[in-house]
Formats: sequence, structure tokens, C-alpha cells
Amino acid sequence: MNSLLVRSRRISHVKEGKEELEFLKTSLSKVIDDISYLSKICNNLSLTQNIRAAATISLLLHPDGTRDFASLKQQLVEFYNPEVGLWYLRAITTCLCLLTTEQDAAAKWIASKLLDAARADYEGRQYIQRLLTLWRESSYTPIQKAGVQERWLSGA
Repeated sequence: MNSLLVRSRRISHVKEGKEELEFLKTSLSKVIDDISYLSKICNNLSLTQNIRAAATISLLLHPDGTRDFASLKQQLVEFYNPEVGLWYLRAITTCLCLLTTEQDAAAKWIASKLLDAARADYEGRQYIQRLLTLWRESSYTPIQKAGVQERWLSGA
């Protein structure tokens, strides 16, 4: 999971986000053809937290996976601890960025709880701050909802 996300960059535009999500989906579907394995790994308490966290992130990003942040939100926050590494915050904020919006209550809850949990992890908080910045910059004006924002901005 970390190797896939190293390619990730700060997504600052909807088009870039769609391209990044498509890359991640395609890559994961090449490696994992049956998501039932991911579900088993996510729920196997005998495995390390890192492995379970990576499987959960993969399940979220896989084209056949779940997008149900509401049912996973507690688990997603509990997977974080400073020892788990920066890959996890990069992964979860990438998922939130690509798969949700700031209007999603579960996504806001996850971001809030991760901010609190990463209180002393200044390097890790940078990923959460980037997500929050992107959410603040998002606009849900009628022009964007209608899907004509690019045309309007270009003057066409």
C-alpha cells in the first residue's frame, strides 16, 4: 500500500483526483482479484495492525471494494498510532480525499478523530492538514453542482 501511495501527490484539482483514483483502482485490481481476501485480513485480529490497516485501505480503494466509511470509521481511527508510520495517515487522507467530500459526516468524524489522535505527531498531521485545506478550498456552488464550472472558468 505504501508503494502505491508514494506515487500520490497532493491532489489539488478534481481531474487530478480522478486520475489518481483510477491509477489506484487499476493497480489494486491487478494485485487483488478477489476482495474477500481483503475482508478476511481486515477482520483477522491475529494479524498485526499494519497489515489489517493496509487491507482496509485496499478494500476502500479497490474497484470492487466498499466505500462505507460510516461502518469503518471507528476501525480506521483505531488503526492509527504514531508507531504505525506515516504511510497510514497518507493512505487514509488519500482515501478521504478521493472517495468522500467534506459534506460526508463519517469523513468529517474520521478527520476530526485523527487530528486528535495525531496531536503530537507533527509530521503526520501535515497529511490531515492538506486534506482539510483541500476541503476548505472545495466549492459546492450551483455552478459546480451543475458540472459546468470548468466551462464557466474558461469563459466558454
